[in-house]
Amino acid sequence: MFAASSGRVSVLADLLGPETSHTLFDLQRNMARVVHGFGGVEHADWRAYRSDVGSRPSAGFIDGDFVEQFLDIKDEDLIFEILEGASKWEKIESAYGDLCNLLEGLRRLH
Repeated sequence: MFAASSGRVSVLADLLGPETSHTLFDLQRNMARVVHGFGGVEHADWRAYRSDVGSRPSAGFIDGDFVEQFLDIKDEDLIFEILEGASKWEKIESAYGDLCNLLEGLRRLH
């Protein structure tokens, strides 16, 4: 657990194993392609590290707040697009219900 200078308290957690983390990374990647923040801000830009010297993309972290937004998506076409990915290598093999159960379990951690 750590606190940011903005006052936000966050948790770094080791997930349930490599398969779970790969699934969540895949979900984050696919969602970032189609889900944008306010004003059209890209997820990668929002989470990038910035300093006076420059900026660097965030790497190796799953943004729990971002992937939990999947539970709030009701548009079936958008859900399908996220699960299918941009190519056959980006397709998420987990069933929709299993993915929702995983995310709901993670949501209960905080």
